Amino acid sequence: MIQVISGIYKRRNLAVPKGSTTRPTTSQMRQAVFNICQNEVEGARFLDICAGSGSMGIEALSRGALSCTFIEEAHNAIDAIRTNIKTLDITTADVMGYDALLALKKLEKAEALFDICYFDPPYEHSTLTEAVIHFLDKSTILAPHATLFVEERAELKELTLTRLNLKNHRRFGNSNLYTYELV
Repeated sequence: MIQVISGIYKRRNLAVPKGSTTRPTTSQMRQAVFNICQNEVEGARFLDICAGSGSMGIEALSRGALSCTFIEEAHNAIDAIRTNIKTLDITTADVMGYDALLALKKLEKAEALFDICYFDPPYEHSTLTEAVIHFLDKSTILAPHATLFVEERAELKELTLTRLNLKNHRRFGNSNLYTYELV
């Protein structure tokens, strides 16, 4: 079990997926992300890609985000997200049980728009990381001045992007946090 750090669901326990295919985002990383975007999260439309337990999106909702869309393809993780949403009686969340790129294409087709996006791919899928960042760079689903957070174990190579600007890179334990802003 992990707990929500702050907001209306503070100290509430969250179910985590059974098995070892997902790893919950550490409380240190969650706190760092929300320290960075604390002034933007209230009323934001939040997108949680490779959501795992959904802890990032639920943390955003707890801190006042307007809505959250969770993208996750692992069935045990989808079950954990749905359990957490039901337990907390959250009504402003959607769960998309698809591969990340397919879900993003569906969101773009539906003309969805997000202000903050958190992307924490499985560490062994570095090609997915680059593909999703490039998709978001060209896509219409990020609102003007949206923030994209990417958590990765390895350091990302410098990417050639047209609309996303790397603002910050920090290391927390064995994870890297990259912060991009849509310009």
